[in-house]
Order: sequence, then structure tokens, then C-alpha cells
Amino acid sequence: MQGYHHPILLVNSLASGPNGLLNVNADSAAQALATVTSADQLILLTDVPCVLVNEEVVTALNPLSANQLIDQNLITAGMVPKLQAAFSALHHGVHKITITNRLGQGTKLEL
Repeated sequence: MQGYHHPILLVNSLASGPNGLLNVNADSAAQALATVTSADQLILLTDVPCVLVNEEVVTALNPLSANQLIDQNLITAGMVPKLQAAFSALHHGVHKITITNRLGQGTKLEL
């Protein structure tokens, strides 16, 4: 449809608290906002190109394969809550999730 623009929502991981700034888990916040707004797509930006296992690119994941890699300690640290937020968004109706550091690339998640 010509002239129609899809809205894009960017989430900052800082919030104002009674004693100053608070660090908010941006992945959880983005997941909640994507779910409540019935977003079609959620892109979780990170400092790596996508989900990596043994320095190899993982192009697609589903909950079973992701949990197996987490259980084997092949996916660790900050990528674990990122995947949890992503799969939660998928379970709540967001149709497309990408984890990346560059738009147009990354790991695609599916149910």
C-alpha cells in the first residue's frame, strides 16, 4: 500500500527511578511491548552478529534446539535471557523474531 508506513518502536534499556537511572533488561521490555502492541516483528539488537555456537553462526532456532544448546552450555550469558524473551514473544503472537547486530542479518527464531 503506497504511503503506508509501519510503525517502529525502539526501546531504551534505561529507566528513571527514585534514586536515578535504572538498567532495565531491554529484551524483556521489548518482548512485553511487542506482545502488548501485537507487533508482527521483533528485532533484538546485540553486540554479536547473531546467536553463535562455537564461533559458528546459528541461522535458525526453535525452543527445543535452543534449550538443548543452553543445557550444553553452548549458549550462555546474555544470550540466554535474549532467547527467553524472543520465544516468549513468539508464543504470544509476534510472528518474526531476529537476533542480530545488523538489520537484514541474524538468527531467525521460530516455534
